Amino acid sequence: MSSFAGTGKKSAWETWTNFPQATNAFLEMYLHSAKLSKSCLAMVWHFVVLLYNRTSTSGSVNCTRKQLFIQKGRTLENIPPTHDALM
Repeated sequence: MSSFAGTGKKSAWETWTNFPQATNAFLEMYLHSAKLSKSCLAMVWHFVVLLYNRTSTSGSVNCTRKQLFIQKGRTLENIPPTHDALM
């Protein structure tokens, strides 16, 4: 996947700047992509959540999808990918 729907490079960069903890997870993904730790995956999932909702404290992309779709009325194209899609 080269991009996330509705989220551009600028948004990704701003999210990363505000969530620098993701750096170690990205490094792990680059160096050990065959076997990622649970903490790495959790950090990446939280980063993706923040891409779509910067104020979210959720680490679950599926819960965030539901919240954004139901409570905020976003279309399916403007919510994060499912957990399975990220995997």
